[in-house]
Amino acid sequence: MITMQIQDVTGVDTNLIVERLAGPGFCHIRGGAVRQAEFFTEESWNAFADSWNRLEMDGYMGDNGKYRLRRYGNYVYRPDHASLELLPHGPYFQSYEINPLNGGIQRHFEPLEESVSASSFFTGLLQWCAGMFDRLEPGSDWDIMIHQYRILAKPQEAGLPTPEGIHRDGTTFILTFLIERSSIEGGETGIYSLNREPIGRLTLAEPMDCIIGDDRRTMHGVTPVTLSPGAESGHRDVLIAAFTKIPRGND
Repeated sequence: MITMQIQDVTGVDTNLIVERLAGPGFCHIRGGAVRQAEFFTEESWNAFADSWNRLEMDGYMGDNGKYRLRRYGNYVYRPDHASLELLPHGPYFQSYEINPLNGGIQRHFEPLEESVSASSFFTGLLQWCAGMFDRLEPGSDWDIMIHQYRILAKPQEAGLPTPEGIHRDGTTFILTFLIERSSIEGGETGIYSLNREPIGRLTLAEPMDCIIGDDRRTMHGVTPVTLSPGAESGHRDVLIAAFTKIPRGND
């Protein structure tokens, strides 16, 4: 299969995004398009992005890496009432089959900061995505697992955005949303079929660039990040939001 560049969406056209998710199963949205959304303001975005400066080290890395900082939270969204509810904080679990590097155990991460849960940009982004997913999967509520990641690049040491390699996350739809790239090279995202055949590739380059994918029909992976020439430190900050459909009316 020939690897192709992924076509992007440059305006807030939810019909086009839904069409691409229903068709090839993934969509690249430019940060400039997100800036056109009703939930965007410069003030709310800046406050939300600043929370990445207060993430904690991930102590559960199966490769013993010290290059990933993170926080975690869990929401439920009910389209019938347009209600987004933060669930009580608890551990994060993936099966070993889904994540052979770090799965199979309960992982306890620091919760999202209160300012994140109160952010109009953040809550608006989740509701915007869930509204599109509800058109594709009507009759469902949505469990939303939120991951804030900072991947560090250090001298003589690359950071691995996806240390488990090409993978699925065992969810319905997944949003990968760039917050910032600072003094790094690499970090190219690849989209693959379930047979691991390459479908497309791109680099999330500007703040708010994002990819939405159907996790049931595609796999994904990201190449390592290394320091830009002359830099002493660098990082790649992303928000991952994993949306899993649940029977409407149940938690």
